[in-house]
Amino acid sequence: MSRLTPRSTVRAARPAEETSQLTEVLRDRSIPFVFTTGYDARVIPAEFNGVERLQKPLQFRQIVVAVAKLTNGA
Repeated sequence: MSRLTPRSTVRAARPAEETSQLTEVLRDRSIPFVFTTGYDARVIPAEFNGVERLQKPLQFRQIVVAVAKLTNGA
């Protein structure tokens, strides 16, 4: 992420996965993101409670709407 900075991103959350370095970098650089998961909300650490979580299975439209909110500041 040193050369290009995304305007937003979509992150998958899994139970065995600790908060990844990428998620922390996104937060530290104020890059908005949403989580997608097929698991319970508890797989996302409490420090990310304010981040939108899309529950799988999901429709492509849900991702488009979530990313539009992030990039438009809505």
